[in-house]
Formats: sequence, C-alpha cells, structure tokens
Amino acid sequence: MPVLAGESIDPTIIACIDASRVLIADSGEVQVDTSYETSLQLSDVPTMNAVTGATATSTSLFATNTIAYRAVRVCDWSTLDFEQMSRGHNVTR
Repeated sequence: MPVLAGESIDPTIIACIDASRVLIADSGEVQVDTSYETSLQLSDVPTMNAVTGATATSTSLFATNTIAYRAVRVCDWSTLDFEQMSRGHNVTR
C-alpha cells in the first residue's frame, strides 16, 4: 500500500485510507480577493491568539501602501461505498 504523508495531518494520527475509494469534485475555479486595509502578522511562526488575547507585532497594509492577495480553491470529497460502486460498476460481493 502506498504511503502518503502531509504537513497538515496531526503527527499523532495514523490513518489507512483506500485512495481508490475517495471521490474528489474539483471545478477548477479559483476565487481571488484583494485587500488594502488589513493588518498581517508577517511570521512563519505566528503568536497572535484570539482565545488567550496574546498579541503580536502586525503590519498595516494601509500604512505601508501595500496589497494582500488571497486565493481560494474549493474541492469537495466523499468516500465510495459498496452500494455506490455496484450502481455504477459491475461489482460482485
């Protein structure tokens, strides 16, 4: 079985997934937004926390006459169960 690793997965979790049974819907559309009026924490290890109230130094896009871009690509996924497979394919149990 091929092994896939990713940085966004909790390192304490090991999951076995049959990739041949995962369906992905991707329209290929990308939504791009821009902003001139926000503050960003420019750090690889951000420390700002809304829950604890911890603050950090932030950079104002308005004050520095800069712009931020955000790109969002939405994909949806689902697992293929035996009943779905038997409707669309010649599958025997």
